[in-house]
Amino acid sequence: IGTTFRAVPAYIGSVWLLSNLAPVTISGASLGVAPLLPALLIFVAHSRRIRTTCGTTVTVRGIRTVAVLGILVPAVFTLIAWLMVWDASKVFDVAPPNIFLALLTTVLLNGAVVIAGLGPKIWRALLLRRGMPTWPVESVLLADRFFKVLLLVGAAVAAIGLLVNHAAVGRAYDIAGGAGGVLGLTLLSLVYFPNLAVGATSVIMGGEMHIGDGSASLFAVTNANMPPLPVLAVMPNDSIPLGPVWLLIPAVAAVVTVYRWFAGRRFIESPLFTAMGAGLCAAGAGLLIAWFAGGELGYYGSTGPLLWLTPLLFLGWMVLPSLVVFGWVAWSGRRVTESAGDFADDYVDDEAAEDVEESAAEEDISAGSADDDSSDDAEEAAEEQDTEEDAEEEAASDDALETEASDEEEEPGDEGDGTAEEDPDDDPDDVSDEADGTEDDK
Repeated sequence: IGTTFRAVPAYIGSVWLLSNLAPVTISGASLGVAPLLPALLIFVAHSRRIRTTCGTTVTVRGIRTVAVLGILVPAVFTLIAWLMVWDASKVFDVAPPNIFLALLTTVLLNGAVVIAGLGPKIWRALLLRRGMPTWPVESVLLADRFFKVLLLVGAAVAAIGLLVNHAAVGRAYDIAGGAGGVLGLTLLSLVYFPNLAVGATSVIMGGEMHIGDGSASLFAVTNANMPPLPVLAVMPNDSIPLGPVWLLIPAVAAVVTVYRWFAGRRFIESPLFTAMGAGLCAAGAGLLIAWFAGGELGYYGSTGPLLWLTPLLFLGWMVLPSLVVFGWVAWSGRRVTESAGDFADDYVDDEAAEDVEESAAEEDISAGSADDDSSDDAEEAAEEQDTEEDAEEEAASDDALETEASDEEEEPGDEGDGTAEEDPDDDPDDVSDEADGTEDDK
């Protein structure tokens, strides 16, 4: 019991490293093939948590915070786990992996988690905020759908292979030695089943899956000794029946995926770029998943799908149907534009004629307005001249009043005229003079 408790830090560190797809060395054997099921659970759980945290409204600062924390925190935990295994290696027969490789797998896995967790709406908003096109988001969505469909098909093929080789599965349990051994082998088979599903996906696309010296493809099968793990019974012992016919599966999956994706959208921005982007995204995802699913399996050697061929197969099976469908879409769009061009030209001509008529009418209106303005100016000038004459007459009457103070009888019309002249509403110039005088006094 004491030895078990002392080994707890080594167990915890090794489990964390393997869950983040980093290899470990136990009892002198390198376990370079990390199980994909724990990483898949991390991907699904953390991406959904990020999607829930961000919601429908999030600031750019919030996105940066989520991205940094979503990658930095797992990287720090990986560093701590590596130090735990490194410290335990002085006592137990374990060895930590390359620290840079462990950090790389952690960053790649959790970076994919952040990208998927933010969701397409946020990525579209970020691209639009920068004034960039949004077709890369559509490319990722199309590649993601195709990728998931093929992986599900590969998982179904792997399950069928286990059913066909059920006798080999039963023989693998002969070494269990009890209920604990059966449970352990079953759990190992479950956590490594996604790795075999990736290998089956590569095989049905025309690639190859190998475990040590043994390999399997649609065209040839090489037998070799396998590790005593029930899930490895999926590897065929003989040639696959109707081998090349299985290539119809990815072809049909690609065509159906592209068609359904196209049918669900009324508008596609840059169809050809979307198709090429989807192919590149599928190739990148295929490269990562093939690398994560393979590695060095102890004394057996290299295991997993061919690393160089798998991304090329994803690229080909994604981009060819997409180019055909989207090329037709783009060609049809140009035809629609050209056929609408004649009608558009006629419509533009009619609009041009209407614009000419409207401009002529506007010129007439402006000319009439200019005449009205000139007549108004003339009337205002005449009124100003009359006002000046009235002011002179008022000044003359004031002089007469000063010289003839005894004469107090004036005609009422003159006083009425003088009163009318003093009204500021009738003489705007006087208002301005009074305002000027007030300012001078100030």
